[in-house]
Amino acid sequence: MRYHKQTVVGLFAFILLFLGGPKDLFANGSDSFINFRPGARAIQGKFTVYDMPLDYASPHCLAPDQQGNIWYVAYGSNRVGKLDPERKEFTEYLVPTHESQPHGITVDKDGLAWFTEAGKDKIGRLDPKSGMITEYRTPTAKSGPRRLTIDPQGLIWYAEWDAHKIGYINPKTLEQKEFTPPSYPKAGTYAIASDGAGNLYVAEFISNQVSRFEPKTGKWTEWQMPLRRSRVRNIIVDPRGYVWYADNGNSKLVRLE
Repeated sequence: MRYHKQTVVGLFAFILLFLGGPKDLFANGSDSFINFRPGARAIQGKFTVYDMPLDYASPHCLAPDQQGNIWYVAYGSNRVGKLDPERKEFTEYLVPTHESQPHGITVDKDGLAWFTEAGKDKIGRLDPKSGMITEYRTPTAKSGPRRLTIDPQGLIWYAEWDAHKIGYINPKTLEQKEFTPPSYPKAGTYAIASDGAGNLYVAEFISNQVSRFEPKTGKWTEWQMPLRRSRVRNIIVDPRGYVWYADNGNSKLVRLE
């Protein structure tokens, strides 16, 4: 009888997911976003699920803007999109480069959405006012850029998985510059996060390290992750300055102090 009840509940949830339109489901958690100081809200465990315009979208990363819109990259449909949660409206933009494999995304203080093209070694910029996407090749060919972050000066930093480097693009001058960690060429730089002082923390997937790069001095500091095969794909710096990463390989959350 207990198994029968669980089956019925599971089937009911499955049907809700495919009825169309936003749907409310309930669970025990919530989430917050990177690159913005999180707000506080009385979370009750209520999920709202939004059907995307294309069922093959395969959304990958998210970023909020100052108006409360949620920006995303759709890996499967080669698009950058925006969800207005209040109006329940989607707006999508096709990336000019075919099969670009959009991967990471962030939104700057001017409302421009920046994203990586992991399959074509480019950084994209989307202007929501015009809908225009401009693409910039990374200095290193076959760089495979993944995650992004914005430092206090407004520079857009990105981690280059295939090149084993990190780099930035200056949104005003469009200058790009890359930096090589000590673990090159076996770093696997996958994710990157800036702290309040402009230092960059990098998750190195292959070397199984967290590294810190100080742009003012050019100094690198490395820490071996405590668990083997952590396979970290995301890293953040919280408002108190603690560094957190998701240990995908061992199903752990880890804080670096």
